[in-house]
Amino acid sequence: MVLMCIVFNPKQTANAADTADYSAGQLLLSNMGVAAQKCNLVGYQVILNKAGDKAVDEVEIPSRVYVELDFVGGTQLHVATSPHPNDQTKYEHIHAIPLALKSELNTIIMGMNPISFNIGQRINKHINIRVKRMDDDSTSDTFGKLIPIKTDSSAYLQTQASSDTSLHSVVLYFDYPFVSLF
Repeated sequence: MVLMCIVFNPKQTANAADTADYSAGQLLLSNMGVAAQKCNLVGYQVILNKAGDKAVDEVEIPSRVYVELDFVGGTQLHVATSPHPNDQTKYEHIHAIPLALKSELNTIIMGMNPISFNIGQRINKHINIRVKRMDDDSTSDTFGKLIPIKTDSSAYLQTQASSDTSLHSVVLYFDYPFVSLF
């Protein structure tokens, strides 16, 4: 088996006025792409930043984040969800990999029983990624829906009095069977 790591370090900003969405990006593989029929998710790491001087048990850590990859999803990834909290007839349609988080800022899960995805083609050298979380703010218009996760830097979070956390990085570990160089 060959290891492929996807490392996403979203743009960090020290400017408190910068509210752009950095939860998505294009990554570049260190080679010309990967020829694979299938790949297996065998582990992941998610690191969060916390606001201000708060202790870890005083900040809100999401129970999971959702990672969208352009080479995984569509007809291969189906996530059943509960109905929307305010409308029991509406459901959020999710085609992203849900990654469970621990109640701490650094979650590392390795040695997973592999979750396999059929690729049937070459994984492009350019990989598009987006990281989201479920909005749990009942006063928000997006309550109960997937929204981009905050990616502000720890410098920005130091100015916040809230219990916010933000994404520092995501690492996904895949393995895949080596077939040939051609």
